[in-house]
Amino acid sequence: MQKIFFLLVFTIQLSAQNFTVSGIVKDSLNGTPLSLANVFISELNSGTTCNSNGKFEISFSKKGEYQFTFSFIGYEKVTRLINIPHDKFIEVSLLPSEIWLGETTVISSLPKFRETPVAFSVLTSKDINLRLGSKEAIHILETTPSSYISQQGGGIGEQRLSIRGFDQTNIAVMINGIPINNPENGEIYWSNWAGISDIIEYIHVQRGLSAIPYSISAIGGSVNFITTGSSALNPGAKFKTEFGSDNLKKSAVSFTSQLTEKIGLTGLVSKRTMDGFADKVYSDELAYFLALGMLFDDVSIQVQLFGSPQKHGQRLTPQTINDWSNYGKEYNADWGNLNGKPLNLRDNEFHNPTLSINQNWQITKDLVWNNIISLSRGIGGGTVPPWYPELSRTETGQIDFDKEWQLNSNNIDSIYSPNLNKSVIALRKGIHKNYRANLISVLGYNFNNLKFTIGFDGKYYEAQNYNQLSNLLGGDYTTWSNDVNDNPNKMLYVGDKVDFNADSFTRSFGSFFQVEYLKDPFSAYLNLALSKTQYNQINYFNFLKTDPNRETGWKSFTGASFKAGINYNINGYNNVFFNIGNFSRAPLSMNVYDYENNVYGNSRNEKIFSFEIGYGLKTEITKLSLNYFSTDWKDKAFSQAFTSNETQAIYYYSLFGASARHSGIEFDGILKVTQNLQLNTMFSYLNNKWTSDIDAAVRPESNPNDEINFHTFSNNLYVGDFPMTTASIGFYYENEISNKVKVYFNPIYNFYGRYYSKFVPESRTNSNDANIQPWRLPNFYYVDLHLGFEILLDHQVIKNLNISFNLFNILNQEFISDAIDGETHNAQSALVWFGRERWWSTNIVLEF
Repeated sequence: MQKIFFLLVFTIQLSAQNFTVSGIVKDSLNGTPLSLANVFISELNSGTTCNSNGKFEISFSKKGEYQFTFSFIGYEKVTRLINIPHDKFIEVSLLPSEIWLGETTVISSLPKFRETPVAFSVLTSKDINLRLGSKEAIHILETTPSSYISQQGGGIGEQRLSIRGFDQTNIAVMINGIPINNPENGEIYWSNWAGISDIIEYIHVQRGLSAIPYSISAIGGSVNFITTGSSALNPGAKFKTEFGSDNLKKSAVSFTSQLTEKIGLTGLVSKRTMDGFADKVYSDELAYFLALGMLFDDVSIQVQLFGSPQKHGQRLTPQTINDWSNYGKEYNADWGNLNGKPLNLRDNEFHNPTLSINQNWQITKDLVWNNIISLSRGIGGGTVPPWYPELSRTETGQIDFDKEWQLNSNNIDSIYSPNLNKSVIALRKGIHKNYRANLISVLGYNFNNLKFTIGFDGKYYEAQNYNQLSNLLGGDYTTWSNDVNDNPNKMLYVGDKVDFNADSFTRSFGSFFQVEYLKDPFSAYLNLALSKTQYNQINYFNFLKTDPNRETGWKSFTGASFKAGINYNINGYNNVFFNIGNFSRAPLSMNVYDYENNVYGNSRNEKIFSFEIGYGLKTEITKLSLNYFSTDWKDKAFSQAFTSNETQAIYYYSLFGASARHSGIEFDGILKVTQNLQLNTMFSYLNNKWTSDIDAAVRPESNPNDEINFHTFSNNLYVGDFPMTTASIGFYYENEISNKVKVYFNPIYNFYGRYYSKFVPESRTNSNDANIQPWRLPNFYYVDLHLGFEILLDHQVIKNLNISFNLFNILNQEFISDAIDGETHNAQSALVWFGRERWWSTNIVLEF
């Protein structure tokens, strides 16, 4: 009875005083609220735990100053002195503990505002959850300056990315700091990473040469996807379901568990299917992810496994504007009917499971050694058309597979067989198998205001590429494999290798040194890197087994880079920065040899020089950056075959002399209009031009007097395939209707202009084309709308319910998203892709 009386009196006193402080605890890197973070008050020897939204509320019976300690597993503690009742709301950001995450190299190399002297943008998992919807992860970059993402033909994972007018072969794309560009051609096959949007914690986009310490020579910039670590998510589970236009269906289940105080586990599985917005551009994909984190005294280990097996239909044949008008915007020239069922001429299936191990050793307080190993084994391929003859078509423009079936199924060739039908046309399946290994080893040392980083990075890549017969289209066999080691009259069946068969190898090694200085108001960095890149190829079809030319032999190229930058904080709000860089980059393999082992003579490095100057402003309600950049690209390589004037022999050479300058102004800004309303805006205005003609004289070593002259008329032409004016403006409104219900509303306007169609300078050899610009696409814009609400349930099982709705191209604008310049350099001859019409998706998320 006394206990009850004491409790009642205490409760009445507590209510009467009514000294309450509330607040929120967030992740300092991405702003994500930390569910179940701990809040401890020393004077009371007690505390509380944040709710699932990272919020807390504590009542006090006495005024005064109290010491609050905020903590969460995997994060560094923060202690603050709080005045009661003066401090009514507290916002605290906790920094992820590098030793716990095991991502020291990744985290420490990320740019920081008012510190790192480069132009960059940061996108968080919150941005992805708010406005990505059913788009692929790369589309989240649409609101960053000088970025352009196109769906091209509309196939899942068929996107292309450009930054500052440089295509994705000139952009370093990474996952947790590990490059995923194809080492041979620099391409990114986004379909291999189809489910990655579900596991991204944040994305760092550095435009230009970037401040990445590794020996990566990125011209346009770098994109680093940082995935969820085993200790980065809040403990619990999540179920997500998504549906939308074109029969989109997706489900995902994820969990995070702290197995012990020093071992954490995170996992995710998702499944997505969709019919596609173009004819027969279907998709069927599965994604899985598992992360295990372990801490042993001063050593942490993070193991991650990710894979996304998928199959999707493709649309790879652009049309003229007139053809699109005749056939309709959903038309796909890459399929037809066979015996009453659709058959894709172009499709793709692939699985590229990737295992990464990140080990971090805190040797001393100031000395850290980090090692990252990544291993992957990819296998897959897709249907490809026959080389010749051309397939028949119906009046509606589709492939007439039935006609080919009829011809093949009634074609007896007695030379080969008296009763089996010979296929004149057969479909192939391109097979690609690869193995890749990456290693990054970094030693970092802090000394007073200096940080020294020295390291090594290396990668090895090998690939098998060949075609095999996949569909004889009514026949029983075909002939002529194109293998010089095989009988040309051999009868070939489904599964036999045809057309080409080659193995390719790439290996590269690099070392780097970087020193950083940080003492307010100055910060600066200097980076030096060396690298060696080597290519080799074995062609099994074009050369006899005894011919030494069936292997190109290792072709080596040495690259070097120099980068430096300085930032000056004028005061607590304003800063300016400057960076400069110069590097020599090894050519891509396609400029060293072709599939037939023809080695291009005179291959050498490309040269890049860039500088950038910028300004930043950060206040309690504003964050903006403004910068100017200029990048000179010299000795851009182009490969060409030449026919001798005297002997008609064919020679293969890499041509140099083409130069381009990409320059422009970029602006990125955030304004917090009110506590509930935020304005996000972006603008970029670029001027990208070719600054020279190619003027070459080819003299074969076997006959130096047999001179072949080559000249282009490319000087002063705009670099195509990129809108040089981009702008975006969006309003984000968020309001808590009650202490358990929050709604948000986010319309975004995107504009693209001064967009010239794609062309290659080496094609401009006709003097009549001099000074004629490639066709300019019409300017276009579209508006997306994102809205939703979050409900805090605080149920024993279900904590939160989130529902979001995304409407893309809400005004249903018709626009051309891509164009290839035609012979007459106008709208009539250009081959184009149209952008997607209005579409939508809805997400429902339950958090447990």
